[in-house]
Amino acid sequence: MIEFITDDVLTPIIEFIKTCPFADKYNIDFSEMEVGQFMNMKKPSSMLEYVGSSEINYSVDTNRNVEVVREGHFQLYLLKKTDAKPLQKNTSLFIRNFEQWIEFCQVFDKIPKISNPPWIGEKMTAQNGMFFDQVETEDGGFMTLNLYMIQLALTYKNFYDKELDLEWL
Repeated sequence: MIEFITDDVLTPIIEFIKTCPFADKYNIDFSEMEVGQFMNMKKPSSMLEYVGSSEINYSVDTNRNVEVVREGHFQLYLLKKTDAKPLQKNTSLFIRNFEQWIEFCQVFDKIPKISNPPWIGEKMTAQNGMFFDQVETEDGGFMTLNLYMIQLALTYKNFYDKELDLEWL
């Protein structure tokens, strides 16, 4: 009998996001990035959350094998450490450049792969970035932490080989 195998899609995406070459220019801190943990007991950090997926296509071949194309949805919360109010122009520039960087990585096949088996049609996009919240902290003096949110989508494919499990018939 075929068994369901769990996987970790968040870690490869976090490791990919940490390679953003211009985050420091905008004072975005990815160094302590976590999964679903913005304000931990130690210190605030950027975070990534998986918020679900949508089925785009479902197909069955003549051997009853199934291919499912899905779009995974992620919320990326970016923490910007600053002692000033959010600067809209600076925020907009970062979000625009981040979205374009994701597209650049997409074109040059640098995005994380989560399809099973690997699929050349995998695609990642970033959209709907905005200023989300402001938090004040006294960690070593007064500092304002501006929180920005960007939505990520990752299109991937799952393949189910039913010939390996004849009990389906």
